[in-house]
Amino acid sequence: MGSLSALGLAYATFGQEPWDLDFLVYNLDDIKKQLDSYTILQDAVSLGIYINTNNFDCQLLYQKSSENILNAFDSLYEMIKYQTIGYYPLLKDNFLQSCNNPELLTESASKHLLEIMLGQTNLLEKKVICKLPQIFYDNDLMGLYKGWRNPLMMTNGYTMQLATLGVSLSSACQILASNDYSKHQEVQDRFKDQMEQSFNSIIDMYTLALNQTMINAKNNIKIEMKNQFKKPLDQLGENIYSTLEEQFSNKMWMVTSYSSSGADIPITFNCTDCFNIYDSNQKQGVFVAAFDTNSQINPQLNNKDWNSELKKSKSISEFVSNSYKNNCIFGMIAIDPTASSYTAGPSDLAFVRSIDNEGTNLQKLKVWTVKDRCPHNEK
Repeated sequence: MGSLSALGLAYATFGQEPWDLDFLVYNLDDIKKQLDSYTILQDAVSLGIYINTNNFDCQLLYQKSSENILNAFDSLYEMIKYQTIGYYPLLKDNFLQSCNNPELLTESASKHLLEIMLGQTNLLEKKVICKLPQIFYDNDLMGLYKGWRNPLMMTNGYTMQLATLGVSLSSACQILASNDYSKHQEVQDRFKDQMEQSFNSIIDMYTLALNQTMINAKNNIKIEMKNQFKKPLDQLGENIYSTLEEQFSNKMWMVTSYSSSGADIPITFNCTDCFNIYDSNQKQGVFVAAFDTNSQINPQLNNKDWNSELKKSKSISEFVSNSYKNNCIFGMIAIDPTASSYTAGPSDLAFVRSIDNEGTNLQKLKVWTVKDRCPHNEK
């Protein structure tokens, strides 16, 4: 979007050929359609701020600033599109109000949005953070899930689009008022540092989301488990897998849902990048393991004679523990024969091997290995 509005006013102010105006209106039509399609997102971001912060001042500042920029764009759009058939002085005056009217001040609106991006707002409710990247890293739009990159990037990307549009509109105002096209550079220079810092803030939160994938995935699945009350194991496993795929697509996932009639957790495991969530009241749980998306099988370890090792062990827990400790495997899980279970995941997890336990007292045993990776050497 950049300085398209500034360029447009340069054409409109200094005189243009008909085809120049047609080209400008065509581009403004595209921007208007895009902005109109974001109406629901605009409302969702505003509501999401309040849901996640309970800070009405922060919500109101975001809402008013966004609306001022959108209204100013509508005035610019009408001035340029209808200048040859409408009353141009009135159209021009309507747009310039967004520069001069203290209630609008497009430049101030952009400044406020960028302050919200950076957490630099001077609000009464100072105890509650009003920093958009942090708000939508800590929670999604509905205040549920943490570290979900889609709402993080969607909300912050849209806000930066609005702030950039506001800067362009301010440039257009300055050009129109002074008949000096170079004024657009002065406006953009005033916002340069804030814009750069805001983009860096988004990148920082995005990077944090990647680095905290396993922590956030576990927290989010704990929340999701409450929505899966007494679901059949196949539905539970597939639903948890779908949630992980949607929220954390930077990893591949294997989900084993299980239930038991006994008092103890019916699985034994040792692994890297994994977690287990068990509801003792419902006697139902999910075991989750994550893999890098470029993972490949370690054929030597995957084809190892694990049964020989198993027969030498005094117990299953000893076997699982020693297998993980003494080999460059990423994980192993054993499921008690009294438990029911279901495994969900992509069909091409070739590096996950189900071990034929040859008459042992376990029904299900899985090991997973990754080529050229040894988790013990990476800690």
